Amino acid sequence: MKKRNNTKGQSWFFLPVLLLLFTLSCKQKTVSEYSYHQPGYYVKLLSFSEKQKTCKGPCVAWLDVAFSTQADSVFWDSYNNLGDRYYLAVDSNDKQNFLAHYVSRCAEGDSFCLLTNPAAFYRQQFKSDRLPFFSEHDTIVKAYVKVKSLMSEKDFESLTRDFLDNERSQILKFYGTIPEAEAALTPEGYYLVDPPEPFYAEEVSVGDQVTISYAGYFLNGKLLERSSSDFSFTYGAPGQVLDGLNIVIGRLNVGQTVKIILPSPLAFGEKGSSDKTVPPFTPLLYELKLKSINKYPSP
Repeated sequence: MKKRNNTKGQSWFFLPVLLLLFTLSCKQKTVSEYSYHQPGYYVKLLSFSEKQKTCKGPCVAWLDVAFSTQADSVFWDSYNNLGDRYYLAVDSNDKQNFLAHYVSRCAEGDSFCLLTNPAAFYRQQFKSDRLPFFSEHDTIVKAYVKVKSLMSEKDFESLTRDFLDNERSQILKFYGTIPEAEAALTPEGYYLVDPPEPFYAEEVSVGDQVTISYAGYFLNGKLLERSSSDFSFTYGAPGQVLDGLNIVIGRLNVGQTVKIILPSPLAFGEKGSSDKTVPPFTPLLYELKLKSINKYPSP
């Protein structure tokens, strides 16, 4: 899968998410003023709880997040887009991530609205230098955030193991039985679904220009993306394709097609995709064809 930096607008259908963020318990108090913070954002504390749990040193925050346009049209939320798995490493010295910077000042149960410049927001949250059409004329982007939980790095490591166990369960369910899943597992860590015959390695080397076509799916069959019929890249160059695809390409002959499952460590890992279309700890199914290899010229 090619590393992508685009975002897709979503409709008003997620507006109820905003309402959830405004649902405050009777023990919470409200504050109405926005304040400016030096990294370049304004924030209004919507509510704060009586809990005293805060980050003492590096920690990980589990957040409810909804991003909206200036007119309050929600285009992304952590429940629908990340499966309620928005985890953020929190550091008060991090001025590259506005959310991490402000969450470091919050207690568990707090909620707030953060306003920032669209260009800075999309660069930071979606790794994109291009504004989507629905934000082209806006002067701000709004982030509605609730701090669901604050945990130590050790506690998050334990949670990570639970996620990986759940991921293995998803893969096992796909195959149906443990022996079938174990037989499909390769030494490199990916799973074969429909291997080519014979399955031998082509003499592909770092620096070769490789042309492939591929389609990526979630394990429920939902299409994630489809490449062009002649997607080319430099084999072995970092950031071109997923690690798992790079490994598999090195096992194919020109003209061969393979269907595989990539567990998250070979796909988008514990953070999910940079454009936030793939949740953390998500296994993916890929159909891949190696179409040509243009050898890197020898010195």
